[in-house]
Amino acid sequence: MRILYLFPEEFPLPKARSVQVFETLRGLAAQGDSVLLIASPCSAEGEKALREFGVSCLTVSKLLFGKAFPVLRSTRFFAKRCYKEILKRGVDAGGVVFVRHIKQAYYMLRENIDLPLVYEAHEIFSHSLSGRKEKKIRFMEAFVLQNAKAVVAISDSLRKGLVSEYGVDREISVIHSGAPDYGEPSFSQKKWDRVVYVGSWSSSKGVDLLLRAASRVPDLEVVIAGGSEADREWLLQKSGNSVPDNVTLLGRLSRDEVRDLVMSAGIAILPNREEWISEWTSPLKLFEYMAGGCAIVSADIPPVREVIDKQCAVFFSPGELDSLVAALRVLADDPHRSVEIARNAWRRSRSYSWGARAEKLRRVFEEVHRLRAK
Repeated sequence: MRILYLFPEEFPLPKARSVQVFETLRGLAAQGDSVLLIASPCSAEGEKALREFGVSCLTVSKLLFGKAFPVLRSTRFFAKRCYKEILKRGVDAGGVVFVRHIKQAYYMLRENIDLPLVYEAHEIFSHSLSGRKEKKIRFMEAFVLQNAKAVVAISDSLRKGLVSEYGVDREISVIHSGAPDYGEPSFSQKKWDRVVYVGSWSSSKGVDLLLRAASRVPDLEVVIAGGSEADREWLLQKSGNSVPDNVTLLGRLSRDEVRDLVMSAGIAILPNREEWISEWTSPLKLFEYMAGGCAIVSADIPPVREVIDKQCAVFFSPGELDSLVAALRVLADDPHRSVEIARNAWRRSRSYSWGARAEKLRRVFEEVHRLRAK
């Protein structure tokens, strides 16, 4: 099967979605499919990394030059150029176009409503907008949900949100994010007094809440990683430029550094606040924590509950400092329980491998082909 993955951004980006795209492409290529990423642009670094796993990479520009303007950057231009590549390669007749950006999906379907396009929803984009922009994106989302040949959601909570928001009367497949294969952790070598957080530091992620909680568990080492320099300034401002002595703030880490950090830590945390984006997320960090064999402390939000339960985590009320501190103390005061929870989380991660995710996606693609052949 020929699979074209359209990504109207630079690849790779220093963001979680690049990891998700890379692992998805690698998993699909391992199924024996012909996989091509079209990005804007695909860097030499990205092209080399993908080539190792049998994935081709093509750069298509989003830029348009003209006399009336020096340069315009547009997803619409990108879509038109991608469609030419699709026709050239015959993917419209014998392949699948896979898209996760709502504007990209919309413009591709406007080029050809019969395109074998599979849309992967990661959020309800209109919820982050207002006014004319919200109205425009709502129209696009409704159009794509109605006309894509298949729709995938990264959590069941998101699937329910799409159905409720748009009255979707069609099947939406739920395929969560994947867990890396770090191998079996050495539980006896882990630092059970080390708590780690890896990811972005935006307000919805609850990192400022974690920083406040850290001051109340001085016997624990708390490592917060993944923030940019701007994130660091924001977090320091929120904390009154005061960081507890038991806290280490790290910037963005390489994938190998993330692996090493979670493999060394006994406890990992998801301190998300109960905001709209947290209603639908399928956070990569959750699967990294599980793969690293960490005992997980998590905000009690529906998308996380879809993947793990109290056998793999200690839950706390989102946004509530006392509840978070109490959850940390449960594990800090009972190392044997921490080890048991960590082992359960690692075992659970095996059913969420990137390979298993690729197999589920491929079944969706095959169903698209079956229905088109009728």
